[in-house]
Amino acid sequence: MSPQFVPEAKNNDRKLGEAFPTHADIDDGTTISCVPGRARGLSLSLSPVALTMLNSFSVETYFVLAFVWLLISSEVFAPVDGESVWWVRLRWVKVGGWVVFAYLLFQRVTTVIP
Repeated sequence: MSPQFVPEAKNNDRKLGEAFPTHADIDDGTTISCVPGRARGLSLSLSPVALTMLNSFSVETYFVLAFVWLLISSEVFAPVDGESVWWVRLRWVKVGGWVVFAYLLFQRVTTVIP
């Protein structure tokens, strides 16, 4: 899903192919905010249903799917204004996710290799 852009500026006429401005691009004090949180929440809520319909739901599969989605969406929707407090905290969440992912991968590999 594409993010929802909520323009707050009065003049948003853009030519075809022209890049959509970010917070750092606007000089006249107007802001354009991107709200990707709803799409992430919706996709994370519907993925257990989709996995159940495919008869492949498990907590491990859901975690891996959600973690990969977190990594992809955090790279796509990275803040343009530099380092924010929540962005630093999100890095710690990612580190914790990598630790859990490594543990799950270790469990899978040890069951295959005797």
